[in-house]
Amino acid sequence: MKTQNPKDLLRLRQIILTDNMNLPSSAVEILKSDSKAYFRNHFKLDENSYKMELNVTDDGTYHMLVTFSAKEMYDIKVIQ
Repeated sequence: MKTQNPKDLLRLRQIILTDNMNLPSSAVEILKSDSKAYFRNHFKLDENSYKMELNVTDDGTYHMLVTFSAKEMYDIKVIQ
């Protein structure tokens, strides 16, 4: 059985991370639009304050930071 070269594994890991980081800008815009619509259902947003950052961490997981200012929060109806 062929032994695995650590450099090969490192290269493969780098390829996967690079692939994840190269999200098409259209995908990021769709995520931003969808998340903004979700929060708009629950908050009276200051539309100009909405910001979203999407990054890939060193271990290949996504980290998303959403910030916005809201003038108020709408009542949430809970059906029991």
